[in-house]
Parts: sequence; structure tokens; C-alpha cells
Amino acid sequence: MNWRGDDRAQSVQVGAILLFATLVIALSIYQATVVPSQNADVEYQHSQTTQNQLTDVRNGILRSAATGTTQPASVTLGTQYPSRVFLMNPPPATGTLSTSDAGELRLTNVAASNPETDDFFESRSDAWRSQTKTLSYEPDYNEYDNAPTLLYESSILSNYYPNSDGEPAVPLSDQLLVNEDSKTLTLVALNGSLSTTRASSVSVEPAALSAPYQSIPVEPDSGTTMTLTVPTRVSPGTLASRTSLSAANVSPGPTPNTVNVTLTGEYTLRTAKVGVGTGTTEPAEEYLTLVGSGPGNESVTVEVRDRFNNPVNGVTVNVTAATNPFERASRVTGDDGRATFEAADGASGPATLEILGGAAHENVTVEVEAAAGPVGPGGSGGRLVYLGDGTAFDGEDIDAIPGGLNFTIRNTYASSVSITDVTVEPEDIDLNGLSDKATGEGYGRSELHVDVPATGDSAVVDVPLTDPQYTYVSSRGLTLSLANSTEERVYDTTTDAFETAVVPSPGGPVELGGGGEAEVAFAEFHEVAAGGANAVNVSGQDFRVTVSYTQNGESRSDQFVVYAQSPEANGGGGGGGGGATEPTLESSSVTDRSDTGGSNNDRQARFDVSYSVSDPDDRFDRVEVEFSSPQDTETLTSTSLADTLTYVGPPGSASNQAGDYTISVDVYDVDGNVVDSTVYTETPDGQQG
Repeated sequence: MNWRGDDRAQSVQVGAILLFATLVIALSIYQATVVPSQNADVEYQHSQTTQNQLTDVRNGILRSAATGTTQPASVTLGTQYPSRVFLMNPPPATGTLSTSDAGELRLTNVAASNPETDDFFESRSDAWRSQTKTLSYEPDYNEYDNAPTLLYESSILSNYYPNSDGEPAVPLSDQLLVNEDSKTLTLVALNGSLSTTRASSVSVEPAALSAPYQSIPVEPDSGTTMTLTVPTRVSPGTLASRTSLSAANVSPGPTPNTVNVTLTGEYTLRTAKVGVGTGTTEPAEEYLTLVGSGPGNESVTVEVRDRFNNPVNGVTVNVTAATNPFERASRVTGDDGRATFEAADGASGPATLEILGGAAHENVTVEVEAAAGPVGPGGSGGRLVYLGDGTAFDGEDIDAIPGGLNFTIRNTYASSVSITDVTVEPEDIDLNGLSDKATGEGYGRSELHVDVPATGDSAVVDVPLTDPQYTYVSSRGLTLSLANSTEERVYDTTTDAFETAVVPSPGGPVELGGGGEAEVAFAEFHEVAAGGANAVNVSGQDFRVTVSYTQNGESRSDQFVVYAQSPEANGGGGGGGGGATEPTLESSSVTDRSDTGGSNNDRQARFDVSYSVSDPDDRFDRVEVEFSSPQDTETLTSTSLADTLTYVGPPGSASNQAGDYTISVDVYDVDGNVVDSTVYTETPDGQQG
């Protein structure tokens, strides 16, 4: 048999080999070009995500300085690449988050209006300074070349290009160092050691080491300017053009990677220390300052502060006077950094309180007068103050719905006032009717009842009752007059329409003596509409109340928000929002630093008002200090629990003919009420007392 050769499969084999080779080449090209490009895109997206996360860390550091609380944030240091079939990925990209020394944050040629703080600055050569650190994230990408390092320093987050021939750092955030609008300096030092490299997430927990920051009025010690030296890799030109700093104030600093900012005039200084990582250190006590005196100087309160001007607890304050006028020779500062010394019975005279070794900034000399009279002028200054005891109640009607509101006010004037009108504006605009729905006059039987229990003086405003009538409460409120009969719009259910009625005031104005208290009651609020009216339980409602009065022949008014607590929760007593304790003015003092030299036209009044507020239930909103004289009236505001506010009057305000200042210190709660206050009368003569 003749066997012939068989080569029919060779073409198929060659084709398969060529096809496989083509596939391998295609995969190789994809691996060499497309995969790196896709991975570079993944790395770029990760860089943007990390930029946002570092912004959160930056904001957390600054919030920790402002609030004194830990502000954790998460940072994803590395990234994973998408899974691939038949293709290769490099190892996951990693990143390093670390701190490093930045240098010294420094404010020079600075003086403080608080004398003890100024002594501390003088002991540091008229400067405030603190070492600080940077926090940086350096990525280790496989494909994304020239990725920036993210750098936080001195409140600024930047893209940092260490090998750049141009600008090495480009700000991603604004600076918080200098606010020219509010004339505020905020200097936050970063402390601690952190260095971690990984491809996963890491938690960063900025912790307050000296915070929340306190407000300290400062000014140039000599001349007209102070200098703030900031460690930063952002150039002066970029700092001025890319942030809110003025170009005219920014210049190169004394050493590389520093910038000087020139500051003219007075500022409020806020300083804090925040830690990240391990090895953080809390600053020690540095100086002692007087923050207030009790009535008649029968007690004094001092505060121990660290170099960041923030309070330090657990520090012993000693009396070093040869004769101790206080009940105790030493006190330990509480959580607020304060210690209060009470005078012994009959004791008076000066005393010295001291911490540490007793350097100038470590002691305070105080005056004790246990038998002295009350603080305050005993003159025209003062106001009506709401005592925070607003309560809903059920008037004398046929239902059991607590639709009435009562509360107490206090006259902080030394002289009496005559209450003439009361205006009420419910927050709920549906509460548009007021009616007692009861016969007779008095508490729970009249739309308005004002009573002074100590003297028995009282007055009512009572709508003439038919079937019944509801006095209209507009969106601007309802004013009821104790002094004069008024015409009011009333809703009459018999005619189902609003009519005009004359509302008499049989009692006349109510006299409230100096320091006295009056009880105010409205009965009761309803929702009035065509076809009738519905009684409303006002528990939990807010009411804006304005009380008008005359004092020493002048017409005045004070306004506050009254929260109506339920009768059950309050037991017939205090209000102020869910039974919370209202903030109180623990202490306050006025230091007269008026300039009385030169001609009358050059003399200027200047007062420093220091205060401290107790706020156990977080109800504090602000303190307003009003300075009023025949020449000028100005109100300064602070949202800090303890602060010193400085007033500078116009030229001539301390002249021989300028007249006295009335200085009112008012504490406001979160509802906008004045819940505590005190008043001083001061002659701008540069003398104390």
C-alpha cells in the first residue's frame, strides 16, 4: 500500500501560534501603557480624596482650639488598584503622615491691657511665643509623578512641591492667623509626634492641650505696630495673594521659611495648643490674674493661666501677706482655673496671692473690705432682668389646658421704675388670640396681671367680656397698657368677626422698687379663626416679651425671650428652657485706664471690664458691656465665659467736663434673655474705685 504524507494541520497550528502571539503582544501593550495610565488616574483621585481629608484634619485642629474638645478625623494614606485578569498591578500605593518641627510662632512688641498678662509678656521681652510643628502627608505613588505633599502649618493647608523651581507651597485653605475685620489674632501651636506609613486609613485625633482659647486685648508695647512671625513655606507674595492677608502687611521673615505680618493698633489675641500623635505635653501654669471681686470686695477670684493665656486647674494659690484677711491661706484652682478667697469676718486691707516663686506675673495684690457696701453705683444704671422662671399655667376657665404664661422680672436699678406697658409676641404665629375667659380680675382672670409681692402693688389689663372676646395678637405682638386705656382688635365669637373694643386699665402703672421683683402673667393664648377658637397648651413655647417703663422721668424698655416650661416639669417655679440653670455672672470688675494727661481735648476715657460667667447647663450665649456717657455710647460683645473687654472713648471723653460713664454688664442666654447683670458708674480719671 502506498502511504502519502499528511500535512493538512500545519496551517491551523501556525495560525494558532500567530493568534496567541498577537494576544500576548496586545496584553503586553495594555500592561505597559493602559494599566499604568489607569493606575495613575486611581492615584490622582486618591490624592484629591486625601486633600479633602487633610482639610478635615486642619479644621479639626482649629475646632479643637476653639472648643477644647477632641475632633477626630480619618485619613486614607494609601490606595488599592482595581483587580485585573491576566494583568499585573504594582503593590498598593502607600503614604506617610508625620509631624516635624516648624519653628517658633511669635508675636513681638506686644502689651496686654490686663496688667498681670502684661507682666507675663514683659517677662518674655514683650513677646508671646511658642514652638509649633507641621503635619504633612507624603504619598508614595507608583505612577502619579510629581504628586504634591499635603502640608499643614500655622492654620494653612498647602500643596507643597519641595523640588519646585517656582512657588514651593500653594495654599489650599485660607489663613486663620489674622482677621482684619474683627481685629483678631488666632495662634494655634501644634504639638506631638506622629509618623506612620501604610496603605490603609489612619485616625487622627487633634486633642486640646490648652483650649478653648481665651480672648486677650493686646496692643503695641511701643510705637504703633506689633510683628507676627509665622513659620510657613508659603512665600510672602503667595500668602498675600492667595489668602485674606493684606499684601502691605506681609514681608519675608528673619529666617528661611518664615513670614512677618505687621499689625497696627489694637487686636484681640487668642492662643491655644493642640496635640496629635504621642508625646504631647500640656503647658504648665505661668501667671496669676485677678478676674473679679464679690459684693463689697468680701471675696476675690483669681485665675491661673498658662503661656497660652488659658486657665490651668489643680494649681495651689497661696496667701503670702503677713496678715491673712481670708478664711483660708490657700486654695486649689478648679476646672475653670479659678480660686475664690472669702474674707474672714471683719477683715479688710490688702493681701497678696501667689503661685510658683512669686515673680511679678506670678502674684496679685488685692484689696479686701469685708464690711464694704454693695458693688455698683446706686445711681441711674440698670435694667429689668428676666429671671428665667417662665411657666405655663391654667387660668380660671372651664378647661384644664395650661394656656397662660407667667414669669418674674427683677429691677436692677438702685431706684424704682414704673411699669407702663407689656408687649408679648409668641414665636408660634398661630397663637393669635388672648383671652382669660373668666369673670373678675387678677391672676388667671385677666389678660395681663402684673404684681409686686413685696409691696402688694399690682395692676391688670382686662378685655371687657361678652361671649367671650379674644384680643388679637398680630405677627408683631400685642401691647397691653397698664397706664392708659387702649383700643384693641378683638374677635367676638357671637358675631364671628373682629371688632374694635376699648380695653381699660384700672390699676395704673406698677411701681417696682430698686432690686425688687415683679410677677407677670398672661391668661390665656388661643388659636383664633373663623368659626371659633381653640385653647392651646403653651408648654414648650417661646414668647418675646418687652416691658416698657419710666425711670427717673425717662421712658425705657427691656426685651427678653420667655420659655414656657410645663407646670409639671417646673413645679410652678423656674423656666429658662427645660428646667436648665441659667448662666450667672460670677464676678466682674472695671479697671480705669483713662488718659488724663495733656489738654482737655486730648484726654480719652479707657476702661477694661473683666468678667467671668458660670454656665452649668450650657445656656450661655454672650456678654454685652455698654459704656454710656453724655458724649458717647458703645456696646462691646464677647461670647467667651471669661473675658476682658476694652473701651476707648472719643477725644475729650476724659476731660474735666466730660461727665461720668455708666457701664452695664449683661449676661444673655441662648434665648436672647438678659439673665444676670451688674452696673457701675465710673469717673474717667485713671483712678481705681
